[in-house]
Amino acid sequence: MENLRSHSICGGRRGDVALALALGIVFAFAIVSPTPAQAQTYTIIGNFGTNGTGVNPLYVTLDAGGNIYGTTYYGGTQYLGYGVVFKLTHRGSSWVQSVLYDFSGGNDGGHPYGGVVFGPDGALYGTTSDGGLYGNGVVFKLQPSATECPDAECRWTETVVYNFTGAADGASPQGNIIFDRAGNLYGTTLAGGSGGGWGTVYELSPSQRQWSLSVLQTFTDGADGGEPANGVLFDQAGNLYGTTVSGGSDNKGVVYELTPGTSGWTQTILHTFAGSPNDGAIGAGMVFDSHGNLFGFTEDGGYQDWGVTFELQPTGGGGYNYSVIYLFMPQPGGAPGFISVPAVDSAGNLYGSGTSGGSGNAGVAFELTPSGGTWSFVTLHDFSGPDGDEPGGNVILDSQGNVYGCAENGGKFGEGVVWQIMP
Repeated sequence: MENLRSHSICGGRRGDVALALALGIVFAFAIVSPTPAQAQTYTIIGNFGTNGTGVNPLYVTLDAGGNIYGTTYYGGTQYLGYGVVFKLTHRGSSWVQSVLYDFSGGNDGGHPYGGVVFGPDGALYGTTSDGGLYGNGVVFKLQPSATECPDAECRWTETVVYNFTGAADGASPQGNIIFDRAGNLYGTTLAGGSGGGWGTVYELSPSQRQWSLSVLQTFTDGADGGEPANGVLFDQAGNLYGTTVSGGSDNKGVVYELTPGTSGWTQTILHTFAGSPNDGAIGAGMVFDSHGNLFGFTEDGGYQDWGVTFELQPTGGGGYNYSVIYLFMPQPGGAPGFISVPAVDSAGNLYGSGTSGGSGNAGVAFELTPSGGTWSFVTLHDFSGPDGDEPGGNVILDSQGNVYGCAENGGKFGEGVVWQIMP
């Protein structure tokens, strides 16, 4: 994983911190103490680490039928284990776990460090952070077998959509990918690009069964940011948004917007992270609410470098106002940790997971609820190890308000779980 950043498997869990420092920050941000968990039902619906199921699940997504698809960074049946794409099929009150594809680390790619998403053609698309023809990762497409499958263990067929060369197009794609209404695919690479190897935002456009890549933004690790590790997302007007791990005037990352125009895409820096004690550092994932407000986490900065939750509110003239709305705290709160991507419900509540914190420092799943200008931290589940450890990646919500996510370690076989929390 020599090219990877912001990953709890290589970065490790945060150590204990002293509570006596910078107490004034707590009052400056009107932090509300963590609220005890309401009545929730936590269930492990998938265990990893045995019979080729994969190791270290990272991201999950739902289909219209309530089935879950995701990736593991390691594991599978191949030698050394280059990760898998898995499916959890919802059958009544139970779940059936299966592997759709097992990466070899060769031309098909290896080590997927992002989720999968359904394309307009109904196929699953995703990326791997390495492997491929040039060893710099691929964009792949998965389709079920054309013949009827007699059981749940039938493998899907992979097609490599694009091989990253490590040159101007980028290297080591990471984070979630997204489609626009025309069927074009967008994502980020952590490295590569013509700006000194600090990553790119790319677009892949289909034409006559071929895909052509355009680089929308090349990062230089200057004021424009560097190492975009978490993908991009669209607003209603078709602008793209993302964060970077590094770069900016304080080298702690930025939030950026890319706006399409007749001469290409133009980058606007919406915020440059300043780090502790008053701001976040190392941008993680983001999400829009129904009002066009943009929320996100940082992996560092804030109170003793436990990270923050931030909000960008549109001003109406094309700009945004930035504010820190919550500072993550040591036990029993916890940092958002690594590669965290939030979710938001129709009431404006935010959901996420933290690889650190909790009573056993194995991580927490949490909800942030707005009330009277402040945000309350509610612990939905406190991980202990046997039920999961280091819940990173993303969280997702279904139409019934159930929350789903991954823990990279722990569980029955010690190599990660997919979990569900029912209200």
